[in-house]
Amino acid sequence: PVAAEIRTRYPSLPANISLVDGHSPISSYVLAGMADVAMVYSSRFGLELAVEGRRPWLAGDVTYRGKGFTRDLSSAAEMVAALEAGDRTEPITDEARELACRFAYLWFFRAVARVPRLRPPDDRFALDSFRQLAPGADAQVDRLCDALERGASFVTPL
Repeated sequence: PVAAEIRTRYPSLPANISLVDGHSPISSYVLAGMADVAMVYSSRFGLELAVEGRRPWLAGDVTYRGKGFTRDLSSAAEMVAALEAGDRTEPITDEARELACRFAYLWFFRAVARVPRLRPPDDRFALDSFRQLAPGADAQVDRLCDALERGASFVTPL
């Protein structure tokens, strides 16, 4: 978890920095609504913000970077300069919000590859043998491998 890693690397943080981990009852949406800048590194939360109409700042390389509804930061220096200049997260246009909604639909409902052995309900990797990934052992793995080999789409057929 990111918060634990930050605490390990930086045991003494400035008083104006608070880490909120994934198990906290504090709502990310409430925090983002209170913030002047809604910035993520690599999280689907940024996409959710765009769907709600706020343009997230992206520091990392996430699937929705460069799609027209985010502010894509190219470096730490760019981020610092923008913050020092007083830039803030601004609302996005209706067209950009529509792009975000369309991308979210694609990502959450069409491009998700559901491979039960790789994403079981308890979030553990459940593979007894690599033979379970061999051709013919799992239809979804076969479909993904075929798409990789042919350079085809990963979008799940309707």
